[in-house]
Amino acid sequence: MKKLKNILLIYVGINILFILVGSNLFAQEKISKPSMNLQEFIEKALENNHDLRSKKNEIQLKEKDLDIAKGERLGKLSLNMSYKDYDDKVAIGNTITNDYVKDNEKYSGVIGMEIPIYKGGNLKMKQKSALEALKSQKLNFSWEEDKLIYDIAKTYYQILELEKLIKTNNEHLDELIEQKRIVNEYILVGKAINIEGIKEDVEILTTQQEIELIKSKLISSYLLIYHLAGISSESTITVTEIDEKKFKDYNLKKILSEALINRKDYLSLKKMKSEMQYMTKASKGHMKPEVDFIANYNIEGDGVLETYDNWNIGVQFKYYLFQGGTALSKVKQAYINEDIVDEKIEELKSRINLEINEAYFDMKAALVNIKKAEKNINYAQENLRIEKIKYKAEKNRIIDVIDAQNLLLEVKTDYYKAIYQYKTSEVKMKKASGDIGYILRGIQYEKK
Repeated sequence: MKKLKNILLIYVGINILFILVGSNLFAQEKISKPSMNLQEFIEKALENNHDLRSKKNEIQLKEKDLDIAKGERLGKLSLNMSYKDYDDKVAIGNTITNDYVKDNEKYSGVIGMEIPIYKGGNLKMKQKSALEALKSQKLNFSWEEDKLIYDIAKTYYQILELEKLIKTNNEHLDELIEQKRIVNEYILVGKAINIEGIKEDVEILTTQQEIELIKSKLISSYLLIYHLAGISSESTITVTEIDEKKFKDYNLKKILSEALINRKDYLSLKKMKSEMQYMTKASKGHMKPEVDFIANYNIEGDGVLETYDNWNIGVQFKYYLFQGGTALSKVKQAYINEDIVDEKIEELKSRINLEINEAYFDMKAALVNIKKAEKNINYAQENLRIEKIKYKAEKNRIIDVIDAQNLLLEVKTDYYKAIYQYKTSEVKMKKASGDIGYILRGIQYEKK
C-alpha cells in the first residue's frame, strides 16, 4: 500500500512538472510571438505597398517629359548617308541633243544641324511646364503616402478595438458561466427554477456568437493591414498595445491655417495651375515667328573615287500666316484647362475645411463619450455587485443579474469604441491638415 502511494505521488509530481514546463513554454511562445507597432507597420507599407510602388513610375514619366522638353531646346544634329549601285550607261539630261551628264555618283553624306533660336517662347514655356508637372506629381505621390499612412493607422486602431471587445466579451462570458454555475446550484436546492438556467444558456450562446463575429472582423482587419503593408497574408504578426489614455488638445484655428501650407494634394494642384499657365504661354508661342540656326555639310563621291563637298550655314525665318485656326484653338483650350484647375483648387479648399472640422468635432465628441463611459463603468460594476448580492439573498430574479451583466458589457463596449473613435478621428484630422507624418516623426504635441 505504501509502495502504491509512493508511485501515485511520483506520478502526480511528474504530471505537475509537465504542466509547469508546458505552461512556461506556452508563456514563452506567447511572449515571443512577433508583433509590430504602428510606426513599423507604416514603414513597412511605405517600402512594400504595391500600389505605391506603381505610382513611383508616374514620377519617372514626368521626369522623361522634362527631359524631352529640355532636348527640344538643344536642337538636332543629323547624319544622312547613301550608296548607289548604278549602270554606267544611265544618264541624266537630254540624250537627243547630247546635252547630258552621266549619273556617276557612288555615295553621298550629309551632316546637318538645326538649333532653335526663337520659337515664340513655347520651347522655354514647355520646359517650365514640364518642371511644374514633375513637382506636382511628386506632391501627388507624397499625398498617396499620407493616405496610406492613414489607412494603416485606421486599420491598426480597428484591430486594437476589436481585440479589446473580444477581451471584454470573454470577461462577460466568464461572468455568465460563473452565474450559470450558481443558478444550477440554486436549482438543485430548489431556490431557482429551470427557466433561469435556460435564460443563462441563451445569454451564454449569444455572447459566444458575438465573440465569433468579432473574431471574424479581426481576421479581416489583420488581412487588410497585411495587404496595405505588403506583408504575406500567412503572417502571424500582431499589433502592439498603445497608451489608450493619451489625449491631446488641439487648436482648431491653427490647424485650419496650416492645412493649406502642408496638404500635399492642395500644393499639387497649385503646381498644376502653374503648369497650365506655362502651357497657355507655350500655346501663344505657336502664333509667333520662328527663327532657327541651320548648318549643313555635304560630301559626294563618284565611281572614280573623286569627291566633291560643299557646306552652307545660315538663319531660317518662318512665320505662319494661317494655321487653320489650330493655334488659336490651343490657346483657348489652355485657358479652359486653367479654369478647370482653379475650380478644383476652390473645391479642395472647401473639402479640407470640412474634413478638418468633422474630424475635430468627432474627436471632441469621443472625449465626452470616454468620460461618460468611465463613469458608467463604475456605476455598472457596482450595480452588478449589488444585483448578485440581492440574488443570493433571493430578493431579485436572475433576469436582474443578467441585465446588470449586459449593462456592464455595454458600457465597456462604449468605452473602447469611444477610445478608438478618438484615435481614428485624430489621425483623420492630421491627414486632412496634411500633417499625418507626425506618426513617423514621433512628435509630441504640447497643449495649446
